[in-house]
Amino acid sequence: MVLVGKRNIVTSRIESCRRHDVVREVCLFKAKEESFMQVFNAQSSVLDATSTRRVAVHLVDDDENEPVIFQQRKIQNLKARALLYITRDFHPWILSTRSFRGLESLRVLDLFGAQFRRPKLHKSIGKLIHLRYLSLKETNLSVLPSSLGNLELLVYLDLEIYETMVHIPNVLKKMKKLRYLMLPDELSNKTKLELSGLVKLETLKNFSLKHSSVKDLINMTKLRTLWVCCAYGNLAEGVLPLSLGASLKHLEELMLYNKRNGQEQVQPSKIDAGAFVSGFQRLNQLRIPNLVFYAQY
Repeated sequence: MVLVGKRNIVTSRIESCRRHDVVREVCLFKAKEESFMQVFNAQSSVLDATSTRRVAVHLVDDDENEPVIFQQRKIQNLKARALLYITRDFHPWILSTRSFRGLESLRVLDLFGAQFRRPKLHKSIGKLIHLRYLSLKETNLSVLPSSLGNLELLVYLDLEIYETMVHIPNVLKKMKKLRYLMLPDELSNKTKLELSGLVKLETLKNFSLKHSSVKDLINMTKLRTLWVCCAYGNLAEGVLPLSLGASLKHLEELMLYNKRNGQEQVQPSKIDAGAFVSGFQRLNQLRIPNLVFYAQY
């Protein structure tokens, strides 16, 4: 019924699953029959899914060189709880929308890979106050609105945006229920985030010491995965306290990396690497790309 799609090469944990195509068709038929979920394609004139609370839009086009354009106003379902946009092989697609009004009942919104007409997320995203899951991964957004702070019930927030400098107002601190937070690869200079109150976090990626305080990490005692951008340039001695391991007792994956500023060369940082790592008792993955340091004996 269900086959293993992909495993983690380090831990062998299952990361994705798949089904046989015949089993998939049977599942989709039963899902529609029982009003559990409906699947549409981007070419549908109107997505009339008033009888179901879960909607998936398949963004597939015969012309693989042209991005699919989807008009969100096609969706006519005020009671939808989950809205997923699914592409094939990361095919580009454009979300043509001015607002998210009419979707106020959503719990799940996945906009992975969406390219917006304007790189500023509309403030109406703050109307989706019931959201638990929001993914803006690999979109082209460069500005997020302050109304994002209204989404205080979020458990999963993926802002992992690359190749774009992103500004986030200091509103993430309101999301006390967050367990998974993925930040953009590069934040704007005026972005300053206070994250110390996010004590339920289990995964935190792209935490920047330039845009947040290392003291915020001390309260995140449930962290299992942590990626830290140490600095733009050199990792200053003592920026990451050796006592951090005593607070993050459940940490299993740690990645430390530097950002190069233009052509500036990253110099070795004087830090006792052995003492620092030994504080994390459950650590099983350590990655230090582009980070050079001396071990002290």
